[in-house]
Amino acid sequence: MSRQRENRKDLMSPVDRARLREIQKRPKSEAWKDKAAERWQRRYLLSVKPDEWTEDELKLIGTLPDRELAKLLNRSVLAVKAKKFQLQKEGPR
Repeated sequence: MSRQRENRKDLMSPVDRARLREIQKRPKSEAWKDKAAERWQRRYLLSVKPDEWTEDELKLIGTLPDRELAKLLNRSVLAVKAKKFQLQKEGPR
């Protein structure tokens, strides 16, 4: 879909796309279903609610560049940037 929006040529021919759809519709084995279920469980284990921010962590926001602070706090850069935006603090990037 992004190719269409960016006006790029689709790399897959209509025949190949139809073949791919047929392959995807095939019945799946129990082993495949078990493996897929295991993958989904692992994926959702990672998406647990993150720890609450402590007062000490909140005080550090805006004092260091976001990337360094994320490493120091063992949080993602995106989490640090989001919290900084939420608190509307400016500081080193």
